[in-house]
Amino acid sequence: MAEFSVDYQFYVDEYGGSAISATEWKRKEREARATVTNMTFARIYKYDLTASDMEAVKFAICAAAEKQYAADQIGNVSSETNDGLSVTYKSSRSLNREVGSAITTYLADTTLLYRGLDYDYKR
Repeated sequence: MAEFSVDYQFYVDEYGGSAISATEWKRKEREARATVTNMTFARIYKYDLTASDMEAVKFAICAAAEKQYAADQIGNVSSETNDGLSVTYKSSRSLNREVGSAITTYLADTTLLYRGLDYDYKR
């Protein structure tokens, strides 16, 4: 039951990230951590996670931060043509699906995404 954050050094060295600058990292990490917290029903704070689950959570935060950062950089434009001046925009649902998929990639092997009522974290 600990407060934690993922530092920029972990993002670069362990996750292998390079898309987000050090100056942008703190804001994007906080946003991604909030998303992971919501998807896990705050279980990442309610239980003493095993080392492997904690590492999976950190990787999920990095992946979510990169997806959210990429969306910020290109905006919500899905496609654009110049001839007929046509622009197609992504929906927020599409972004949420991409971020959720990135998080699930790392947390699928844990019980943290379990949606049932009777939950007890025991590993």
